[in-house]
Amino acid sequence: MNIENTEDHNIPGQLNERIIVSWSQPRCWHGDTVTIHVRTDRVPDGYNIQLRIFANGAVPHFDQIPNQPITNNKLDVDYVVS
Repeated sequence: MNIENTEDHNIPGQLNERIIVSWSQPRCWHGDTVTIHVRTDRVPDGYNIQLRIFANGAVPHFDQIPNQPITNNKLDVDYVVS
């Protein structure tokens, strides 16, 4: 008797990486300190992430946070709103 396993196949495809970035509070003002939360899927520990801060709707960024290493697919950075 021949039994064929039809469910054990390699199916080529592409995985989409997910990155979620959020502030610690919904609204902030100049001089407030907020925490920027970064959450990812499948990013190796030690990978450096550079954060750029944009004004609402502005194309050129007005602030930049230097490279920060990600650990356990998350990064939390304190930022003072200028």
